[in-house]
Formats: sequence, C-alpha cells, structure tokens
Amino acid sequence: MRFMVVGAVVAASGCITFTCEAPKIAAGVDDGRGNVAWFQHLDDAFAHAATLDFADIGVCSGDWDATEPLRADGVGVRMELHGPADGSGRIHVQGDTLVEVSGTCSMFVRDVHITGASDAALVMRDSGSTLNVEGSTLQGNRQGIRVTDGDLSVATSDLIGNGPAEHGGAISYTGDTFLLVQASRLDDNEATGHGGALHVALPDTGLGPSVDLQNNEWTGNRADVGGAMALDLPGLLLLLNGQTVTGNTARDGGGLYAHGLNVRGSFMSTELRGNTAERGGGAFLEFSGIDDCIIEGNEAARGGGIYIADDPAFEGRPFATLAAVRDNVATELGGGLFVEPDVGVDVVSGEVTGNEAGLAGGGVYLSHGASLTSDKASWGAGDRDNTPDDVGTASGGAWQFEDETFECTGSEGCS
Repeated sequence: MRFMVVGAVVAASGCITFTCEAPKIAAGVDDGRGNVAWFQHLDDAFAHAATLDFADIGVCSGDWDATEPLRADGVGVRMELHGPADGSGRIHVQGDTLVEVSGTCSMFVRDVHITGASDAALVMRDSGSTLNVEGSTLQGNRQGIRVTDGDLSVATSDLIGNGPAEHGGAISYTGDTFLLVQASRLDDNEATGHGGALHVALPDTGLGPSVDLQNNEWTGNRADVGGAMALDLPGLLLLLNGQTVTGNTARDGGGLYAHGLNVRGSFMSTELRGNTAERGGGAFLEFSGIDDCIIEGNEAARGGGIYIADDPAFEGRPFATLAAVRDNVATELGGGLFVEPDVGVDVVSGEVTGNEAGLAGGGVYLSHGASLTSDKASWGAGDRDNTPDDVGTASGGAWQFEDETFECTGSEGCS
C-alpha cells in the first residue's frame, strides 16, 4: 500500500483519507500491512519507521522540521519518503543529515524539498544498498548527497545552492557499483576541492562504478577543480550524454575535469559554453577524450576551450572526434586547445574555428614535445580563422594534417 500525497490531503491507496490540518499532521507511516500511523512531528514518524522492515512515509504539504535523521539500516529494509506531487512538502533539517542508508536497504525519496542540512542531506554508506531520488529539490544544504558505497539514482530533481562541501557540492559518489543522474538541474553548488556539483572518484578498493549522466543542466557551479563536475575514474565505464554545462568556474576545468576517460563514446552530445578557469575554460582533460561535443565561448589563461594533460600510467593518445571547438578565448596560450609537454592528441573531423589566444596558438598551442594529428577537421578561414594562428608551438612541438582547410607553412604555425 503506497501513500499518495496531494496538497494537504494524504490518501493510502483510497483505503484511508485524512486532512493534514486540525490537528496539524506532519506525516503518515504505512507499514505495508494495512496499518497506518499519523504523526504531528517528523521525528516521531521517522522513529516509528525505523522499527519497521517496510515503511512508506507520506509528508504532508507545509514546512516541517526534522532534528533526527530517518535511518534505513539492516538487511532488506525498504523505505519510501515522499511528499505531494507539487513539491509542497518542505523539510527543514535541524541537524547534520536527513536520511542515512546502510546495510542492504532500499530508500526512495520522491517529491520532497529538503534544505538546511549542516552536512550531507542524504547519506548512503554500504554496498548492497540503493538510494533513489526522484522529483525532489535539495537546496541550501552543506552537501546534497554523499555516497561511499551502493547504487545511486537521481532523476528529474533540482540540486541547487548546496555547499561548500569538500568535494561534490551537490553529489559526491565514491562507491564501486552504479551512479545515474538524469533529467536533473544542478545549479549554483560549490566545493572547495573537486566537483562544484558532482564529484566521482575511485573508492579505496580501486574497483570503480558504472556512471551514466543523461540530459542534465549544470549552471553556475564553483570548485577548485572541475567547476560543474570532476570525474576521476581512470579506465572505467562512463556515458555522459546530452549535458548542458554553462557558466561554471574553477581553477582547472571550468566546465569539467576528467581523468582517465579515454574511451570513445564517453562524452557525447554535450555542450560546454561560457565556462571560465585558469586552465581549461571548458574542460581539463587528463588522458581523456571527447566525442560529438560543442566547446564554445569558454575562457581561460591557457586552453580557453580545452586543456589537455597526460597521465604516464596510461598508454594511447587523448582524442577529439566530431567536436566543435569554437569561439573560445585564452588570454595567454591555446585559444581552442592547450596541449601539455610530450602529450600527443588526435583531432578527427569536427572543427577548431574562431578561437583566440593573447600570445600564441589561437587554434591549438603545443608545448615542448607535444604533437597533434588532425584528420579531416576544419581549422577555419576568413572571419572563422583562429587568431593569431591556428597552431602555436614551443620548441619541439609537431603537427600533421590531412585534408585540412589550410596548409602548414612553417615552424611558426599554420594559417
């Protein structure tokens, strides 16, 4: 029996209907066996739910304080916490955390607005547990969600103005199983370290998760590394599709930071626009590649669009396939791309056009010993040319072009 919460009325599958007012009811708890208990305070509802193997907690419309967390712990425990479909059930956390999931439990959080947690609003710790967040808003918490193990799914939710956390103002995931974030908005979150909105990293076991990011919007997030997101997952499976990443800031990787994701198909149909950083306005890629993305209008001192670094632990070359790297600005070097020393990069199809650098390498700047191979990519002409040149090099930089829009004309670069 699952509660449906509508405005100020809670109904249990049509069996029981009551009005939340007079006396004011905060929540009802259904044990799945036809027994429903009503509570005027969320703390009492949570304490009762913690004694059950199954608990469906319906939060009424209104503003409610929670001083103690809802704990799902044990083996096979299943809990649901949900509010009215219009999101009018607002929970103000008066402590560190609202929900704690451990053991082998399942927790579903739907249609609630959660604010005020002095630590992470939702916490999950153990392998075998699952946390599903849907249609909810997490706003103004020290951190939105922190998962150190277990499966996490976030869908059609808003994570806004959380932080500053150490890593991952909206979401920090260091588990080794599965992370899904889809059709959600992650805006104005902050981290002092990695990932203003999202931080994903290998756990201590070294066994990383499958990560699937689908059709999300990331705006105005801030961090030291990876303004919107930091993905530190060397050699692991990631699908990042349909992301819109705009107006984020960081020291490295204004839009995103990615490490070790040198797998074709990792980044697809994603837009990085108007992000800023010292290195890599759009993205800082450390042995990572991109497919079918737009990197446009970003700004940095070096690598206005993309800053490309290497990790000697990996073999192979970073790549950009069918990418549009255009209209980015570097105040120093590498308007479109900046390539670190001794790093080789492949640019296949796509375009590197209309980018600008203050000193050299409007299209790409190759540091000492760096190399670039371009195959059937456009490097602009006329008003779409890169400024002051397409390729700028330090001593020892090298490039090779096939079927380009220009010819190489000497050691000072191509135009």
